[in-house]
Amino acid sequence: MQEFDLFQCPLKGSNLIEAGAGTGKTYVITRLFLRLVVEERMPVNEILVVTFTEAATQELKSRTLEILRQALQELKNPSSPDASLKEYLDRIGSGETARLLNDAIRSFDEAAIFTIHGFCRRALSENAFESGSLFDTEITDDQEGLVEEIVEDFWRKKIYGATPELACHALDNKFTPENLKKSIGRHIEHPDMNIVPKPETWPCSPDAFRSVLKKVREAWPGAQAEIENILLTANLNRKTYRKQDIPGLLKKMELFSTSTASNPSLFEGFEKYTASKLTASMNKGQAAPAHPFFALCEDLKNEAGTLTEALDNHLLCLKYELFYYAEKELRRKKREKNLRSFGDLLTDLRNPLKDKARGPVLADTLRARFKAALIDEFQDTDPVQWDIFKTVFHGRESVLFLIGDPKQAIYGFRGADVHAYLEAASKVSQAYTLGKNYRSEPGLVEAVNAVFSRTGNPFVYEGIQFRPALAAEETGKSALAILGRREPPLHIWFLDRDGEADPAKSMNKAKARDRIAAAVAAEAARLIALGEKGDAAIGERRLEPRDIAVLTRTHKEARLSQEVLKSLRIPSVLESAGNLFDSPEAGEVQRVLAAVMEPGNIGLVKAALATDLLGVRGEDLEKLAEDAGEWSAALFRFREYNETWNRYGFIRMFRAFMAREGVRRRLLKFPDGERRVTNLLHVSEVLHQKSLEKCLSMNGTLAWLRGQMDPDHPAREKEHELRLESDENAVRIVTIHKSKGLEYPIVFCPFLWSGSSLRREDRSNGFLFHDEAGRLTLAIGPEEREAHKADAEKELLAENLRLCYVALTRAKHRCYVAWGGINSAETSALAYLFHNRNAPDEFLNQGAVRSMPDVELMNGLNQLAEEGKGSIGVSILSVEAGMVPEIYKTGTASLICRTFRGKVEEAWKISSFSSLVFNKPVLADLPDWDAPHGMEAADKTEPMDARPSIFTFPRGAKAGTALHAIFEEIDFTKEDPSSVVESNLARYGFGSEWTAPVCRMVRHVLETPLDRRGGNLKLSGISQKERVNEMEFHFPLSPVSPRELKGIFQKHGQANVEDGFPRRIGRLDFAPARGFMKGFMDLVFQSGGRYYLADWKSNYLGARVEDYGQDALRRAMEEGYYILQYHIYAVALDRYLALRVPGYDYETHFGGVYYIFLRGVGSDRGPEFGIFRDLPAVDLVRGLGRGLGLV
Repeated sequence: MQEFDLFQCPLKGSNLIEAGAGTGKTYVITRLFLRLVVEERMPVNEILVVTFTEAATQELKSRTLEILRQALQELKNPSSPDASLKEYLDRIGSGETARLLNDAIRSFDEAAIFTIHGFCRRALSENAFESGSLFDTEITDDQEGLVEEIVEDFWRKKIYGATPELACHALDNKFTPENLKKSIGRHIEHPDMNIVPKPETWPCSPDAFRSVLKKVREAWPGAQAEIENILLTANLNRKTYRKQDIPGLLKKMELFSTSTASNPSLFEGFEKYTASKLTASMNKGQAAPAHPFFALCEDLKNEAGTLTEALDNHLLCLKYELFYYAEKELRRKKREKNLRSFGDLLTDLRNPLKDKARGPVLADTLRARFKAALIDEFQDTDPVQWDIFKTVFHGRESVLFLIGDPKQAIYGFRGADVHAYLEAASKVSQAYTLGKNYRSEPGLVEAVNAVFSRTGNPFVYEGIQFRPALAAEETGKSALAILGRREPPLHIWFLDRDGEADPAKSMNKAKARDRIAAAVAAEAARLIALGEKGDAAIGERRLEPRDIAVLTRTHKEARLSQEVLKSLRIPSVLESAGNLFDSPEAGEVQRVLAAVMEPGNIGLVKAALATDLLGVRGEDLEKLAEDAGEWSAALFRFREYNETWNRYGFIRMFRAFMAREGVRRRLLKFPDGERRVTNLLHVSEVLHQKSLEKCLSMNGTLAWLRGQMDPDHPAREKEHELRLESDENAVRIVTIHKSKGLEYPIVFCPFLWSGSSLRREDRSNGFLFHDEAGRLTLAIGPEEREAHKADAEKELLAENLRLCYVALTRAKHRCYVAWGGINSAETSALAYLFHNRNAPDEFLNQGAVRSMPDVELMNGLNQLAEEGKGSIGVSILSVEAGMVPEIYKTGTASLICRTFRGKVEEAWKISSFSSLVFNKPVLADLPDWDAPHGMEAADKTEPMDARPSIFTFPRGAKAGTALHAIFEEIDFTKEDPSSVVESNLARYGFGSEWTAPVCRMVRHVLETPLDRRGGNLKLSGISQKERVNEMEFHFPLSPVSPRELKGIFQKHGQANVEDGFPRRIGRLDFAPARGFMKGFMDLVFQSGGRYYLADWKSNYLGARVEDYGQDALRRAMEEGYYILQYHIYAVALDRYLALRVPGYDYETHFGGVYYIFLRGVGSDRGPEFGIFRDLPAVDLVRGLGRGLGLV
């Protein structure tokens, strides 16, 4: 494989560029793009560039456009620091080049730079007829629900109608829908996967088993006494037939004989009733006792074994059948629903390309569209993707460059298949390598070369060779220096077993993790402290926490690392791609939402209060429950959250919950407060998004959340990664998979010693391996699993070696690795690299490292250090107290909060009627729906002997909320509101005795004429289509003062505004603010071409009808500033109608305002009581609008 010459290589045919870590892969791609534009005169939309993530796509677009602009600038004004670019442009000349570059830059929006899925989607949509593709399909990343449905249907069909023996055997062997979904998931991800074996159907009749089973059960009652005597007195080996075990053995047979179950899985110990077992267990020289029952049990055991073998084969046949049934059925269901998964985008393009009739036409079309293809990250491809590129671009006149590094192929769990890369490497016409590492300093490059050169086959497969990298020239300006010295850049810490109880045994993994994590934190603290003193520097700048990264294999290791760092008060952030719904905050949100959904469930409310979100400790919770007043207040808060969720949706409720309960402030007190708050806000954001997308109810939202929290739930979405909680100067903790493509000055790799062991679920669901032809294969049969277990282990070792390579090549200046005689480390990548000279198969079979003492392990490391020629340092891992600088030792500093003496600028904000009157003079006890305060803010109930009526109905915010909810929910045109009334009263905790008086009040309100002079305008005549509940508005607000409002009302006074009211407005105490005026009109309705607004008032003005006459209502309206409120509402409604009603005229279309005091309305009392009405003067409405900022 020859070294790649970027500006000299031919731009033709199919080419492979193996780009090792830090060799400038993106640099190469962008310059190849430049050459295609300049030398081949290709328009940017004819050069296909494919990569594998959206982030990489955006980076490639940006970098490619940048190089085009840089080249054009170099032609105009030569000053580029890139000598190779300057030399290239000088060589090709500037005649036509400038025009080509100008054209490319102007048309760059048309550049064909896509993810692989984006390219396939574009190709299918542009070539729908040639590909036979459906039009306007919806792309879904959530097909798990369909898979679940298919598997459950299949299972029901095959098991519900099966024999009892098959059903029992299926359940005993965990042949359940849940396990089957896990099994077929891999087949769906890999559509070309081969499955072995293809089982043959055997006869599976249970008749013989049933016949013998019946005989055993019938024989037992008559034989029981004799059998008991034999088992207790015969000369049996009493280690096998212990006398104290005999009663239990007899009890099992008694239960077995009376059971009606027909299960070939006989009870444990059944074989002790068989003649063969008794014969084998007799004392020497003694004859076995003879009894017909023992012979029957022998026969039953044999028949059960025969049937079990047949049932095992039958389940294997069913599993094999399910794989192909699910694939076919899933395709059918998605076609019916016009859905496509991201995987379908690939197969839907590949399949027609491979079709003998349509394929050549489609391939020619794509070749005509794209003259060249540059495929980035090609090591992460799979057979389907390679089929696409091979069919369209390989072996033709097209230009194809495949750029990748098989040593960094680590995404097999996402469907990538390094064997597709290996096949492509064997097919291309020319293969190149990029050998110069521009990332790491020379010593670190030398160290990595030494590590991977120790064994002849460091990546297991012959097709993946390690070629020692060359280091770019180092200037010294950016080198790492500690106390003015240059130390070996690769540090290997050896974890000895001197303190272990048995030094010859492997160390416990949990103990090893804890020791290593502590050492990492101590060393990080030392480096950071030296950096703060100026004794640790990278070039000219001091070393900082952000220069350090800890790379882990798992999220559990990442969390452990962060906990230890935090114990030393070292700032750190998790960048691992853990799932949001695995976080503790998701569980706490679930408990809070469950309580909000059922605010009357005391157990759920207590569980919510006990979360860290609300922070009520156990003893405080007990005290709270004993205080009736406090407990009622807590329950009422949850009822209010329930009401807000019901009326306004999830996110408004959750924001109110966060603000009212002080959640953010409480969480930020924890050491990991930023992480907690980030997770909490992320959970709420996703729930809001899903509740809107899926139109979820309360119950639906909670069910969706619970599904996401279940790792095995089929509809669990995988894209919800944890967000970075902070971008502050902090140590980065990253999984190795997440770190690929990134670089850090200093890297810790503390857990690379973890072994290469197959997962438990793979042992039951089948092993994945590649056959001799390189085809991905799943072994599902027991014999095949055993035969190919070594192949699967070998592939796992190869992947862990690639993970190790990625981890060790992230560092720019220094890398730390931990190693030692730890349990399971003998099958790890480090064991293979540090101590193995054998072939991979021999390494896995011998497990030689397990038996090596510490001395031998250390000798191997010292030998490696010698081969590293000074680039590798080896030391015993030790965490001494003195290693941790004083400033990082655990302790609590004495902190004092500064007093804030500034003034917070509130010039721009959202204002409302309530904010304007928030500090109004309290002239009367007038709480209401809009702003309950004062004495009636708490709910009151009349004495128990008071007869239930609307006058004695409880007062306060809760009562007002319940009555508002009733009027929002009922249909005004229907006669009987009792069901709505009853359900809402119960929701807010009011007894059934209030149903009748509230129903009477509702009927009175609906039947009372709204006009004072009578007439036909009644709410009972307003249909659902003619009304809007809780109509929300916003309009721009200019700064306006109380004095200016007073002047507006004085200038445009009218009959319903007393002379003293403007002066009352002038006494309000609010600061002029700019922003928006916001509000909610309880009811807007239309009748006879006129529009009205109404407001429900539950205020208690007295216990007599006379207390709700017009004079009393006017006083209440003035004292509550409701006159100001409805004039603001009138401004909003007037503006809205002017925009929506053709030919709108205020005096023609605006009908007026009704404030309905619910306790005072009675159809038998007439319209004089309980209803305040007004038609605001148009001059006042328009003048107020101008004063508030509407023009």
